[in-house]
Amino acid sequence: MIRLFGLTALLSIGLVSLAEAEHICRADVNYLLKREKEQTPATIFYRGLEARGADEAAAKAALAGFVESEKPKVLAACKREHESEADCVAAKYAAMGTQIQNMSFAARKGLETAIANDCKSKQGLCESVASSEPKCSELLSASQTPAAEAGGKEAGKGAKEDKKKK
Repeated sequence: MIRLFGLTALLSIGLVSLAEAEHICRADVNYLLKREKEQTPATIFYRGLEARGADEAAAKAALAGFVESEKPKVLAACKREHESEADCVAAKYAAMGTQIQNMSFAARKGLETAIANDCKSKQGLCESVASSEPKCSELLSASQTPAAEAGGKEAGKGAKEDKKKK
């Protein structure tokens, strides 16, 4: 009788957790960069975005809004890095912080040359920002995954064996 009650309790908990399952959607945000010597623009990965929702439609809608709000930021970052050589050089010096002050003259001169060459090679025209198709999946709670159930059973056995050894 207790066992039967335990089964019905487990079934009702399982149904509740399935009804409250959460969905997650992911997409990559890229920008198209046209370099002077290349015919076709290169697709440059900027970052991956994700959004969660109660169902797949809600997660996709949240992700679409997030992608749209990120597009101007991505385009501005592209322009800072690829369309303005001065901004590129300034960003690299800012990243170095106070380390550059501790360098010898020869090392500093070599670094300045390397930074200038790197920024020149990155120059291009930022054409547009695009995102990949969203990939959605259902999130399983820890109690819904088979591995968690097996892990819980194994952990219980290990604890019992440890007590027997002592």
